[in-house]
Amino acid sequence: MKFLINIIFLVIIFLNPLFSQQLTVQASLSKPVYYLGEEVDVAIEHINNGADVVKAKDVGYTWGVIIKDNKDTLEYLSTIQKFAAPQHDYMPAESSYWVTDLTETFAKYRLFKTASMFYFQKGSYTVEIYSRLSQGGLNHIRLSFEVIEPEGDEKTVLLEAKKILSQKNSSKAAEALLRLHEKYPNSVYSPGFLNYLESYYCYFEKNKTKSSAFSIEMVEKYSWSAYAQNHLQTALRKQLTKKDQADYLITIGENCKNQAMKKRFEIERQKILQK
Repeated sequence: MKFLINIIFLVIIFLNPLFSQQLTVQASLSKPVYYLGEEVDVAIEHINNGADVVKAKDVGYTWGVIIKDNKDTLEYLSTIQKFAAPQHDYMPAESSYWVTDLTETFAKYRLFKTASMFYFQKGSYTVEIYSRLSQGGLNHIRLSFEVIEPEGDEKTVLLEAKKILSQKNSSKAAEALLRLHEKYPNSVYSPGFLNYLESYYCYFEKNKTKSSAFSIEMVEKYSWSAYAQNHLQTALRKQLTKKDQADYLITIGENCKNQAMKKRFEIERQKILQK
């Protein structure tokens, strides 16, 4: 059955018309090894390799990802997603760039979003990305990563977070999660905590001040996380001018240890300057 699903997935993609390789896709993982429960982020870049401008209205693409574990059995299969066209034309040599969390993409529940925490189990994984762009034909990219048990404080944080999020009282869970975050501010799980807290105070408590504070903390202290780009606009709105926003992105990029996110901030800065 799994084999049949795999074949159907590929056939659907191959049935789409293929065009010249003017607009292509590249992808990369932030690192080769992740802890249990840590976000597994992949950077996806679309590049106009041709000499002609690619109009935004002509760009539409579908993509899907197959993830296999070290036993080479199909574990997760994304639904094929239709992405909206970009907001501007692709000039020659221009690219668009996005970093996405594979854990969030394939989980029924977001990491640290509910008591039903989802994460890749310990083991080795192969990510096969199949995409079709209306201007670029079929792209196939293969990436690999490993998931290991956390050690020391990180193991303590993960176990404590699981207990906290199993509580039925969401208010108490949020308070406990905040205390855990404040006790271990340098944890790899901190971005997940802040993402949870921002959502909780925004949608349940209706406290925009607190939710905005968590968004800004995410961007300024955890710019290496893929979650940071989801909170970037909140942080940018606090800057008074376009120059302030551009300078802010330079500072964030300089302090970012994730090269993919550093590039993401630079592209955002260029977009602001071009407005």
